Amino acid sequence: MSYTTASATVLMTDYIEPTVVDTFAEEQNTFRAFMEGDKVRTNSRGRRHSYNVKPNPSYGSLTAGSKLPLGGSGLEIEAKVFYLNQFMVGDIDANVLDEDNDKAIIGLLSNRQERDLVTFRQRQNLWMFGKGDGALSVISDASGGTTIIMGGDYGSENIIEGSRIWFYTAAGVRRVGGGAVTSTVLTNDPLTGTITVDQVPNDLAATDTAHYELSFGNAPTGLAKHVDDVSGDYFGINTANFTNVKATVHDANNNGLMPGMIDLTQAKARRRTGVNTPVNDRVIITHTTQEHVYRQLGYDLFRTVPASGNAKLDLGFPAVAHNGMRWKLDMNCQRSVLYGLKYSDFVIEFVKLPGFYKLANGDKLWQKMSDGVPYDQVQYAYVARYDLFCKDRRMQWKIVNLPYPAGI
Repeated sequence: MSYTTASATVLMTDYIEPTVVDTFAEEQNTFRAFMEGDKVRTNSRGRRHSYNVKPNPSYGSLTAGSKLPLGGSGLEIEAKVFYLNQFMVGDIDANVLDEDNDKAIIGLLSNRQERDLVTFRQRQNLWMFGKGDGALSVISDASGGTTIIMGGDYGSENIIEGSRIWFYTAAGVRRVGGGAVTSTVLTNDPLTGTITVDQVPNDLAATDTAHYELSFGNAPTGLAKHVDDVSGDYFGINTANFTNVKATVHDANNNGLMPGMIDLTQAKARRRTGVNTPVNDRVIITHTTQEHVYRQLGYDLFRTVPASGNAKLDLGFPAVAHNGMRWKLDMNCQRSVLYGLKYSDFVIEFVKLPGFYKLANGDKLWQKMSDGVPYDQVQYAYVARYDLFCKDRRMQWKIVNLPYPAGI
């Protein structure tokens, strides 16, 4: 028995695609948390969200029979949210179509597709912490030609060998010096943050950032943008004119994390919101480095541990929280940042949630072609069309520029 791309598509739809959906549901990360919250279908024209930036000024404490106070209406402005296209294409030898039964072809396809899915969903989770520009890493040393040392919170851990990348300045200008625009990653040593590429622009410099080719500015908007107090554009709103469309940011100035630092940031946030900080629906999100620092503070305390009658000696803390707030870990979070979020303020605007890409004729598997010449390979792709939006930035806060221990 031999299969066609059309008949293989039926098997992918019936047997593999449900696994794709389940796999996204099983992943314990920030992207999943947002996926479990509000999801609203949008379209190519975008969707509008209203922000109340000025309360109704009308009020009066009047004697009986007096004229009512002058009416007011406050002010609402609109943010406009579009979706952003995310793709990953997989190649597999066409001999998979020559298998003689459904079980064999499903096994071969699912093995490759499930591995690619792990990478695709990790990319989505990574974007949850970015600012929408799709930066994979920042250069710390560009003096070595095609050997580049990446630094910052991520080093080179987000760069995959074989990736085709472009470099941009801190101002968002693409590096094209010498005509070497696209660099293919040949090697990557995450322990040292060192990558080698086949070619580099001759004007490459420290603080430049690496991005997938053709992808700058097209990643979903992440927490680095939503949880910020910088004046500028936020989905069409000029936050320089409306300071209450901002989050609260505390700069640690490279001072180590302390409980009082979190309390201070929460107090600043309460001043902006004008309300107490509730425990429910609130969460702290950090990389494991900051949770490690917080645990060390606990170990410095004197404590009594009952040992008699216990089967195991356990001197650790089973879980970490602060003022009752849940503490969630995410390895894609910046190491130097601690986020305080209200989950219900975030919404995913989508046209297509993560899944297989489908051609116009309905096929999810197709012959690989180049310049009209077929390859002895077939292809499939993952796609997601969405963006993340925060309905109330005032409720969010973060601590930045925290130091962290090396090697974690």
